[in-house]
Amino acid sequence: MREDDPAQAAGAPRGETFGTRLRRLRKERRISLIGMARLVDAAKPTVWKWESDKARPRPEMLEALALALDVSEQMLLTGRDDAAPPMSLGDVIKDCKARIAAAAGTTADKVSITIQV
Repeated sequence: MREDDPAQAAGAPRGETFGTRLRRLRKERRISLIGMARLVDAAKPTVWKWESDKARPRPEMLEALALALDVSEQMLLTGRDDAAPPMSLGDVIKDCKARIAAAAGTTADKVSITIQV
């Protein structure tokens, strides 16, 4: 296990599928399959299909699963909870100017970005 890998540090095995992760998180919280189905208002066979990687939950069900398991949707989907904090508009523009300038072979001060609202 690498020390700098948040998924590994959180106990998520490398290469873990969504279904395996869902099952592991459910069992770690000592929630039965039927209990999970009740928590997210789904049928037991549906939760089983998710855990078996035979189906994927719809976005609203993913949100309910994450809430029931007390994890972020990002953690549930990827096993990692390292979502970068949102950038300010100024930082986004500065970053884009630098990338455009590099691609065009010029400097960022020569790039102008216009936003129409």
